Amino acid sequence: MDMQAFSDQEAEAVVGRVLAGRTEEYAGLVDAYQDRVRAAIAGYCASAEEVEEICHVAFIEAYGNLRKFDPGRGRFLSWLLTIARNCSLMELRRKSSEGNRIARYLERVSASAPAAEDLDEAREALETCLAELDSGEVQLLKSRYDSGQSSRELATRLRKAAAAVRKILQRLRERLRVCIERRMAGMES
Repeated sequence: MDMQAFSDQEAEAVVGRVLAGRTEEYAGLVDAYQDRVRAAIAGYCASAEEVEEICHVAFIEAYGNLRKFDPGRGRFLSWLLTIARNCSLMELRRKSSEGNRIARYLERVSASAPAAEDLDEAREALETCLAELDSGEVQLLKSRYDSGQSSRELATRLRKAAAAVRKILQRLRERLRVCIERRMAGMES
C-alpha cells in the first residue's frame, strides 16, 4: 500500500533534498504518488501492464528533470501528472505511428501479392527460409507476429532498446524477403 501523499511543502522539501544529493529520498515521492499517477494515466492505456510501464517511465522522466520543477509555477503533483500525461501521449503517438506503418506495409504487400497458385510455393519457401534462421531469431519473429507483442514489450523481455528490437526485426524481414524471392525464382526455373 502506498504512503499518503505529501503536502505541497513536504514534496518541495523532498525535491530539495534529492537535488542536494540525497537521491534515495526520491523513492518516498514515488511511493507517495504512484497510485495517483497510475489513476491519471489509466485512461490512456490498454492494459495494466502498460499503466505500470508508463508510470515507471514518468517517474524516471520526472527524476531526470527534477531541476526544472519550480514550486512558484505550481504543485509538485501537478508537475508530475503533466509528465505522466505527456509520457502517455507519446506512447499513443508511437502506437499510432506503428499501426500506420503496418497498414502501409500490408497495402504494399497486398498490391504485390503472388497469385493464389503461387501461395503454396511461397509458403514452402518461407518455411525453408525460417529453418535457416537460428532459434532465437525465429522465436523473436513468432513473439512479434504470432503473439502480437509490441517491440517495446520484446525490448523489455530482451533487455534491449525498443529501437534496437525494431531494427533487428527489420533486418530479419529483409533477410526473409531476399531468401523467399531467391527460392521462388529457383522454383520457376
